[in-house]
Amino acid sequence: MTTVAMNFHKIFKIQDNILLGLSGLATDVLTLHAYLKVRVNLFNLRQNTKIKPTTFCHLLASVLYERRWSPFYTSPIVCGLENGKPIIGHFDLIGCLSIGDTFETAGSAENMLKGVAETFYKKDMDSETLEEMTA
Repeated sequence: MTTVAMNFHKIFKIQDNILLGLSGLATDVLTLHAYLKVRVNLFNLRQNTKIKPTTFCHLLASVLYERRWSPFYTSPIVCGLENGKPIIGHFDLIGCLSIGDTFETAGSAENMLKGVAETFYKKDMDSETLEEMTA
């Protein structure tokens, strides 16, 4: 049995330059987001600077790996801008990280979306073309 919610918040703003997408079990999505919010705030206070997207990806990977024996049932995607360049990180349940700059898919339609994205995505698309392709 599969339950898919259409009105559940799945994209979270971590900072001005970092977005976190979480698909999966709703309770784990909310718990993981709250935990990451605390960890990012602690990082910002201790380091006296904002966290970079690649550093946030490694933080999330370590948080997921800490829970490898009872994992969060989520499929996180991190999107960010670091030094003007896009960073996209994708994770599995236990924190295996893959960082790229093209596209990633997650969720119940992941396999179908991957094929569509591979077909229509082209490197260095302008924002209007990218928005049209996404729609």
